[in-house]
Amino acid sequence: MDTVLDQHPGQPYLSFLQETLRFQAANLYLLAVQISPVANTDSRILEQFNDLTQRVTPQYEDVRGYFTARLFISHIAAFEIFLQELLSLVIQKHPKKVGTCQFPLQRILDASSTEELVQLAIDDHLNKLMYEKPSEYLKKVCGLLAIDVASIESRWRIFVEAKARRDLGLHNAWKCNAIYLRKLEEAGCTTTLKIGDLSNPKDTEYIQPLIDELDCLANEITNAVIKVHWPDQMSVLPK
Repeated sequence: MDTVLDQHPGQPYLSFLQETLRFQAANLYLLAVQISPVANTDSRILEQFNDLTQRVTPQYEDVRGYFTARLFISHIAAFEIFLQELLSLVIQKHPKKVGTCQFPLQRILDASSTEELVQLAIDDHLNKLMYEKPSEYLKKVCGLLAIDVASIESRWRIFVEAKARRDLGLHNAWKCNAIYLRKLEEAGCTTTLKIGDLSNPKDTEYIQPLIDELDCLANEITNAVIKVHWPDQMSVLPK
């Protein structure tokens, strides 16, 4: 079985790229699901779903809006997984980046190897990192990866907004709240949303540019990391 150190440093990005392609394919499928019953004059199931959606969860206009929002949540999670996997690879290469870490004695005794303890320390460190304020999250991610904050800061703001919007969908029925606005202010983002406004992503003018920007951000971060930590692998990723 391959260890984390045996993995190619470009693998987290390639996995995220595959998730992006699946996201795009799923959106096309949703469009076909919405159009096909109407074209075939048998739209009863679609109408029932739309009726149920509008009565139970009125923030979704129709079946496509419901599943598009679910796909959006999944895709933001995929980007977070990309970051976690890339961070894990770098920290495995330079484990002292984790700094001080404390374990219960039983946990140490149960570990089968030093490598397992290192991975436990990495997992614990990265889990805590996810709950940092947006500006601190960016600084600490760049610090761990040894890349320049300024090189990704503008696109990082787009991720911060999408992540905060995702949190609204998970925890506040897509309604804009003070927490969302605070996160955006901390990251230097602007928004036209006001408290109480619905924020569910339901139009291509928001979603497609976001998908493109996250892909570019993942590519830029990966290339920067490979340049610093695996310079002999610089030719493996698309520009």
